[in-house]
Amino acid sequence: MNEGRRPKLQTDHYQVKGNQRRGAPTAGVISKFKKAVEFHQRGLLEEAEPLYRYVLERLPDNFDALHLLGVLQVQRGRLIQPVLKRSTISAMLFLT
Repeated sequence: MNEGRRPKLQTDHYQVKGNQRRGAPTAGVISKFKKAVEFHQRGLLEEAEPLYRYVLERLPDNFDALHLLGVLQVQRGRLIQPVLKRSTISAMLFLT
């Protein structure tokens, strides 16, 4: 194994989708998500994190943003830290 080297984040299939209760995401939310993914791919985790949080504040049930923020948290060594209260609950319900 290549210790010390992080595998490249494969994010081509991620996207921001709305849901029936909250409607479609705005262009601003979509652009913030794309920028977060771009930063994340480049290893700029501090820049990506607030953008994922921005998306989740507006679309708290968005699985891709929640998943990538969780990946980012693990990469930063934060293994047990809730992302957002509502999103964390939503994820737990989804996984059970």
